[in-house]
Amino acid sequence: MALFKDYVLKRQASAAAHLPTVTAPSSSSSAAAPPAATQSRPLTAAGVNALLAHAVAAAGDFFKEQDDQEMVTVASQAEEKLPQEYLECKGCKKKYPAWSEDILGQLDMGHRRKFPALLTYRYSCDYRVVILMRERTQGNSVTQLHKKLQEEHSAAWTRRTLEYFAACEPFSDSRLVEPPVFSAPPALPALPKPKWLLAVYARDVLSRLPEVKARITSVFGSVLKMDSTKKVTKKLAGAAANTAGWCTNIGNEHGQVLVSVLTAAEGHGLWPMAAGLMRRYREAGVAPPAIMYVDRDCCSPHGQSQVRAMFAEWRELQVRLDIWHFMRRFAAGVTTEAHQLYGIFMARLSRCIFELDPADVAALRLAKQGQLLAQGVGPVSEKALDQMITRRELALHCRKRTRGAEETARRIKALVDEMDSEKGRDTLGVPLVDPLPLRLCPASLRGTGTSARDAHFQAYLLEGLMRWNQEGGSCERKL
Repeated sequence: MALFKDYVLKRQASAAAHLPTVTAPSSSSSAAAPPAATQSRPLTAAGVNALLAHAVAAAGDFFKEQDDQEMVTVASQAEEKLPQEYLECKGCKKKYPAWSEDILGQLDMGHRRKFPALLTYRYSCDYRVVILMRERTQGNSVTQLHKKLQEEHSAAWTRRTLEYFAACEPFSDSRLVEPPVFSAPPALPALPKPKWLLAVYARDVLSRLPEVKARITSVFGSVLKMDSTKKVTKKLAGAAANTAGWCTNIGNEHGQVLVSVLTAAEGHGLWPMAAGLMRRYREAGVAPPAIMYVDRDCCSPHGQSQVRAMFAEWRELQVRLDIWHFMRRFAAGVTTEAHQLYGIFMARLSRCIFELDPADVAALRLAKQGQLLAQGVGPVSEKALDQMITRRELALHCRKRTRGAEETARRIKALVDEMDSEKGRDTLGVPLVDPLPLRLCPASLRGTGTSARDAHFQAYLLEGLMRWNQEGGSCERKL
């Protein structure tokens, strides 16, 4: 313990001239000291905290700091412990842990990066462990991370125990009259529960909240897509379970997410979201989007639609039903999706709507012909050349475009009439098309990972949106 205190005091004396002055946080105001007076008083050193935080490191190794060219170990052989200093306000006499978020939040990023761990009341978590929790994917839960840490700490403890026994063995086998008696090796320290790791992750996101919000709100687009889903809200657990029914997201043409909100019902409570998004465009000086694709409320028999009314500030905005939900309207008119002809019907329906860009196809044919000539293959006919072009090459090099309203309507009508005849029955005679009439644009269409309570859910959502946008969304990642 004395070594720990001496080390901390030594570090304090050497770094006092380089650290910026920190003041008491605003929450420390009391009746004895007004808030303005308390905030103006700098904090002074008040000794070492008697409670040493147990450091949870990535590989169970010692908690080390770089001190010039010397590696100084701040841990015991049994378990890693991290001392911290107390800072005191001379006005209100209140003490603050030096590594608390209220103090670290006053430092610039250069000085803040010198603190390699995130402290809680009894434990401290190495930032190497915190970084492992930032990439939230399937199979990368805090429970899985806890198991990996337990395995690494157990292996490190076993290695040190064997080294200890190996060092004691020569003295135990000596021919001394009274061989020395060695103490038993220390027990393996218990790791905190996975719930504690989740709390640490939430603290990490909250400490970076301004940066996360800035990255999410700096994304814009000229072609927007608004869609709602129930899958995300099913991740809510604890007291927040069943408090939200739908998650509405607005993305741009690159697959990046501009805003994501939770609502109790689909389509309701979205006016504040629309107002905030329009204000974001207005304050940033970005031109309003030209078109917005939606999954519902694209049109209305009584004046303008609800979506158009929400974004009334964008006068030139066009609201359209997106192609995927347009096709799902037809899928709602089949008897069952397990029908033998369902896949063929949906594939032909897609071809009724889309076609390959002729200019891209011509360029691909020319490139393919040049590749064949370079390989020594003579000129081939156009039909043979088309057979040599694979579907992957078409999808990679050729864009798709819509055929136009009249041509699409004609082709879809012909397809539905064909599937509504004898050709639309399977081997058992079951028809594909339901006898009930199809509704092309109904008012609504009703219809992985782990759960988390409200605070952790919001932390995962913010971190996930920031990383998704940073990687360019789904479209660019597929390319």
